[in-house]
This record gives sequence, structure tokens and C-alpha cells, in this order.
Amino acid sequence: MLILRIIALGGFIVFPGWIFTRVLGRDSLRQWERIYLIFVLGTVISSLGALFLASIGSLKLLNLLFLVLLPALGLSFITGRNRNGRLKPNLIHALMVLLVVAFIIVVISPPSRIIYGWSDVGIYPNIAAYMARKGSISIKDSLVMQVSPESRELVFRPNENPEVPIEAYQNKALFITDFEKGEIKPQFLYLWPSLMAVFALFLGLENMFWAITWVSLLTLGGLYLVGHRWLGKGWACITVFLALISPLFLYFSRYTSSEMMNAALLISAVLCHVAYLEAQRSGRKKEALGLATASAALLCAGFLCRIDFFMIVPPILAFYLYKRIFSKFDTADLIFFLVFLGGGISCALIDYLISKPYFMRLFQSYDKPVRMLFDFPGFVLVSIYFILFAFGRRYGLKLKPALAKVFLRVRHISVSLFYAGLGAYFAYLYFIRPNEPQTYGSYGEINAIVGPTYNNETLIRWAWYFSWVGVVAVFLGYALFICLRKDFSSRMFAVVGLTFTIVYSLSLRCTPMHILTMRRLIPVVLPLGLIMTVYAIKTVSGFLVQLKYSKLFRWAGRIAGAGAVLYLATFFISVSQPAFGLQEGGNQYELFKEMAESIPEGGVIIMDHHAGDICGVPLKCFFDVENLWLVDNFTLGKEEFVSLLRDLDFPRRPAYILWRPETKIISIPVQEGLRYDLVSRLFWREEMLEQSFVSRPRKRVYHLEAFEIYRISEVI
Repeated sequence: MLILRIIALGGFIVFPGWIFTRVLGRDSLRQWERIYLIFVLGTVISSLGALFLASIGSLKLLNLLFLVLLPALGLSFITGRNRNGRLKPNLIHALMVLLVVAFIIVVISPPSRIIYGWSDVGIYPNIAAYMARKGSISIKDSLVMQVSPESRELVFRPNENPEVPIEAYQNKALFITDFEKGEIKPQFLYLWPSLMAVFALFLGLENMFWAITWVSLLTLGGLYLVGHRWLGKGWACITVFLALISPLFLYFSRYTSSEMMNAALLISAVLCHVAYLEAQRSGRKKEALGLATASAALLCAGFLCRIDFFMIVPPILAFYLYKRIFSKFDTADLIFFLVFLGGGISCALIDYLISKPYFMRLFQSYDKPVRMLFDFPGFVLVSIYFILFAFGRRYGLKLKPALAKVFLRVRHISVSLFYAGLGAYFAYLYFIRPNEPQTYGSYGEINAIVGPTYNNETLIRWAWYFSWVGVVAVFLGYALFICLRKDFSSRMFAVVGLTFTIVYSLSLRCTPMHILTMRRLIPVVLPLGLIMTVYAIKTVSGFLVQLKYSKLFRWAGRIAGAGAVLYLATFFISVSQPAFGLQEGGNQYELFKEMAESIPEGGVIIMDHHAGDICGVPLKCFFDVENLWLVDNFTLGKEEFVSLLRDLDFPRRPAYILWRPETKIISIPVQEGLRYDLVSRLFWREEMLEQSFVSRPRKRVYHLEAFEIYRISEVI
């Protein structure tokens, strides 16, 4: 039965992707690129369909089938038959690709099944589960309406930030926007949970986690195809191999948060952009139009996935404005520019409307790292010089000879300043900044952790996972790639990658807890950074090989290239060892299912202050168990607790307590007139990476913890 569901899901994704790919370029896209884009476009279209239906509260499998398949079917009649020819992949190549894909799936499987409400990775599956079960993003909670205003402070955390449009927090990731209507908005943007909801509708809630494996495959596929265009076939294979064994990819290819989907959208957009400019140069105007539209649309889809993806807007707009002023700007360029700009504005508006609390809170928090970028002495000036004059060799010669000479001289100075500035920036971050005084900050809105930010050690922490050689190669690769590559796409996306590299090498803006802090690098820094790393190795070793002075240099170049790749591979495998085969989440799904089965229909569970942030969201979203999270456990022993129970229609409505014994309060405070009877004792079992603020995870640890459920009764 599951096999049939998998086939149905595959057909649902492939059909619209195949139809829309037919309108793209046959001559500008290689055969495997077209096959790859079938899967990418089908995935994006399916996710957008689910997001639209969930935003209006109508997400059901039948509705989704009609919304996605009928327009695709109509487009197939409009475009006609075989417009771009049939796909005829070589049988041997196809078998090899299938074997490689099977191997990759084995390496990055199984996906983690984390659903607790404390961490981002657990919230996304919870949103997806609620969307699949209830058909909506917005949550309606009857308890929010039932709890009287006098008792709200016992179970709801008030919002202390007037700039964030919410009334209170029901949980760390659930924002109460209207007490009277019981309306709750979940945290985050929703394109990624929409894809997970699609998997849930076809495969069931317990199997929706395989969506992360799917987008991880798409990311690797796109990385190979872009690497093939930019580096050549052999170096593209090396790039994919290094990506697969790198600790960040290996861990986050199982980690069900939105970063990997964002990476797949970026890398597929880069592929379409490169192909569109190739079609433009070759005079294939219609193909260029389709590919330009696809590239811009894929980038815009990223704006519905992660809010920090908006950082791609300034460099891309700057490049297109430059192209408009100094170069030929044809219809395809205009289409890309308009779709990207219009789509970006539309996506920002959509994000604001459907996820306003999160949008407002996160948009404010990016102010500081962006200002830090502009505080770096001279770097922005060097960047502006470089962007303005990098193409001086091509366009300066069209000017008057005297002016052209000045133009080219300024260009050479700008390039030199760019190399020097980037080198100085790296030296500052790696060698000088770690010696600066430590800064402190708080993490989280509720029960915030106050501690060191480790911002002064950001690049040092990069090296935990990239190695020192890898970090140097990333910066060197960007410098060489931007200065040596001549095509528009290469330079533009290199500057995009460099922008993210600069911002997140200044501050990762995340709880500095083991590998979790590195997740912000996954969408842009990791894929483009690996390409830059391999490009640096290829360029430096190739330079030595091409020297004509001595065979010694040629052999030195070959040995240097092979040695660098071997070193990085050895380092990655060593650091990745704890993550191979790891499935974090353990028995969380089964644990919360058992909890839900312990509560009769219509019952309500009041959760321990130390358990509510873990258990509340999955109990609500996966299993529809009404619950409240105590602000303070001592409330259980006070008269206010009885008033809260009366709000919940106790004793006619069954009420329970979820208790976490491994807390500072050993026994449950008991209010006179109430009795607590143990109903069940359940255990959370999970193998996970060790957690540390001061080092990368070097081993796995086993977590075992008990939860107890008590029935509340009146003592007569």
C-alpha cells in the first residue's frame, strides 16, 4: 500500500513539472538538466498549491489534485505535443544515475523524526501535520477562548514587544493573535511545511519526514549540474562528493527544517539563470524568456521559504541595474528583472499577511548584522568599485581612448583593492576578532537563555566544520571566481554567495549550541561555498600545472590539487562520523501518540512548566489534544489553579497533568480538595549528538527520560 502511495506522490510531482519544463529550452538545457527541472518545478508547484489551499483553510488531497493537475493538463493542450522533443536518456547513464541516487539515499537516511515543540526543527513538522489534518495554517484553539482574562497569566506568556502584533504566546512557536476568536499563528514561513504536508497527505503523517531526503537529493543534483557548467564534469563530481560527506550537509539532510529546501531552490535557479544567458547569447530568444522566468520564479519561491533569503535582493538588483546602464538589456533580461522584483514584493506581502508576527519579529532582528556589514572599514567601498569596474575591459574600450585608459586603470586598482580587502577581512575575522571581548545576549522569547554570543569566534566555528583550509579556500575561491570569470551569471551569484558569507561570518544570529548554529549556512553559503572551494583548488593547481618552467611545477600542481581534495575529504569524514546513520528524534512520535491515547476524547492536559515547550505543540498539531502550559509549577498548589480548572469546565471535562519528574520540583504541588492519580508513565528515548557551546559534537549521547500523566479528581 505504501509503495502505491509513493508512486502516486511521484506522479503528482512529475506531471506538472514535466508539463512546465516543456516550455523551457530544449537546446539551452542539457537532457539531464531538463529531467532535473521536472522534479524541481513539480516540487515547487505542488508546495505552492498546498500553501495556497492551507492559507484559505481548504487543504485536502482532492482539492490539491484539482488545483495542481488541472492547470497542468490545460497547459499541456496549449503547448501541444513534443514541443521540446522527447527525453531519451542513455540507458547505461540512467542506470548509473539510479545507482548513485540509491547510494546517496542510503548515506543520508533515515530522516530525523523530531517533533518536540522546543526547537525549530520540531515546529516545521508540527505545522505540516496541522495543515494536513485540519487543512489550514491558522490554528483555532477553544482553550484560548475558554480561559478567563484573570487566569490567562497562568498559562499564556504575555507579549512584551509592542512592535510584534500578537497578544501572547501559547507556546514558543504559537502566537495568540486574538483571544476572543481563539486564533493562533504558528511561527515561520510556510512553503517548506507545505511540501511536508503534501508528503503527509500521500504517505501519512509518520512518513512525511522523507520530504527532507527528497529536497536534499534535489540540492545535490543541482549542485552537480551547476558545477558541471562552471567547473567541468570531473570537478563537479568532486564537489558533490565533498558535499555528501561534509558534516553540515550530512546532518542537515536529515534535519527537517527549511534550509535544505531553500538550498534546492537557489541552486536550481542558478542553473536556469546560466541556461537563460546561454540562450540569450545564442539568439534563442523564446528559450531565454522561459528560462529567465523560471530562474526568477524559483528565487522568489525562496522568499516564501526563509526570510533571510531576502538578502539576495540587493546584489541581484545591483547587477541588473549595472547591466541596464552599461550593457545590452533585452526582453529576457527585462522579464527576469520584472518577475524577480515583482515576485519579491509579492512574496514579501504574502509573508507579511499569512505570517505577520514572525515576519515583523525576524525582519527587525536582521538590522544589526546588516549594519555590521557596513561598519567594516572600506569593504563596501571596495565592493562598489569592483562592481562598477569589473567589466571595464569589455566596455571601457568602447569609450574614447584616453577615457578608456583611465577606466581600465581604475578597474585594475579596484581588483587589487578587492583582493586586499577580502584578504584583510578574513585575517581580521580569523586572527584578530577572536581576541576581542566576548559579547553577551539572550536567546529565545520565552525562558530566554542569557549567555555569550560567540560572535567574535564565528569564523573559528566555521572551521570546525569546513576546516581551516576549507575556510581559506572559500574566501580565495570567491576572490578568484569573481575576478577571473567573465560571464554575468557566475559573477552575480558569486557576489550573492559572498554577501551571505560576509553577513554570517560576522554573526550567525543563533543559539551557539553544537551544530545547530550552522544551519543558516545551508541555503546559500554551503552550496556556493563548496563550488568556490573546488574552484580555488582547480585554479591554483591548474596555474601550477600550466607553468612551463619545469616539470616540477606541473607535478606540484597535480599533487597540490589531489592533496587538497584528499585533505578535505579526510577532514569531512572524520568530523561527520557521529552523524552517519543518525536518526535524531528517537521515539518522539510514538511517545506523543501514547500520551494522546492516555487522554480521553474531549479531555484537556495541563503541562508542567518544564514539559510544556516540548510536548504542547505536537500534542496539539499531530494528535489534536487540547493542552495548556503552566507559567509556574507552583500554581498547582494555589487557589488560582482551581479557578483555571473551572474555566475548563472541570470536573465535567476530564483534566490531566503532564509531569516531567526530572525537574527541580520533585513532587507535584497539591491543592486542597484535589487529588492526582497516576495514569501512565512514559519514556522518551533518543540517540542524539552531544550538545555543547564550546566545541563541535564529537560523539553521540543517549537520552532517556520519563514523563508522567496524572488524572485530576475532586476530593469529596
